[in-house]
Amino acid sequence: MIPRDIQEDIDTNSPKRRCFFTVGDNANVAKFYGGLEKSLRHFHPDAELILFGEDYAKKFNDPNFYPKSKMIIFKELFDRGYDEICGLDIDQIFTGDVSDIWEGDYDVGVVGNDPNYPIGVWDITHPNYYNNGLVVLKSREFAEHWYRLCNTHPLYEHYRYGEQDILNILCSTYHNYKIKRLDDGDKLYGEGAKPFWARSRIEGDKLIGGDKQICVVHWAGGTGKNANVDILFPEECAKFIKQLIK
Repeated sequence: MIPRDIQEDIDTNSPKRRCFFTVGDNANVAKFYGGLEKSLRHFHPDAELILFGEDYAKKFNDPNFYPKSKMIIFKELFDRGYDEICGLDIDQIFTGDVSDIWEGDYDVGVVGNDPNYPIGVWDITHPNYYNNGLVVLKSREFAEHWYRLCNTHPLYEHYRYGEQDILNILCSTYHNYKIKRLDDGDKLYGEGAKPFWARSRIEGDKLIGGDKQICVVHWAGGTGKNANVDILFPEECAKFIKQLIK
């Protein structure tokens, strides 16, 4: 069953401090949202996860809404009274506790891109180019700046990865925002974990890649074998992941 678009359930008179959100059309919601929600609830049963679906997207009457939806939704959620917001691509599975993403004094928390797929913008290249599949914002100013550039920058349409490229420009040394690299510690989130999938292992109740815990698996638009846990992970790890989303 496709979940209804629940942004209308937010009580704007009772702002909540912290939330996760994701966005997707009906096809992606049907394919990925169940796994995202179930796995998040496994580790964080009280977390607030807001789904922005097709009904929300239709309000903008923009065929290019989804590629630049995150900065729109971040701005809206700050306007609704949230203080700390984690934006997620819908095609992800939580495989560990992510409480530490909220820790620290910073404006934006980011994760690395797949090192086997190096991309960049300006002179920003791997490993300093970030993937916007998981982004944490604590700064309304950053959200508004991101929104403004994505809507007014004269070269926006020429950036291959639009919203993500602008995110990286804002996170670079050309600006003064406080950046937290979420995967600099002992955990991996999203695309930065991909090189470890095939060689991952289970230690206790943790999915381990190299010497770090893999806390989020990001398919990054994968379909077929590119999103098949049985093909991409060792048997014990595939079993672990499937238990989180069944």
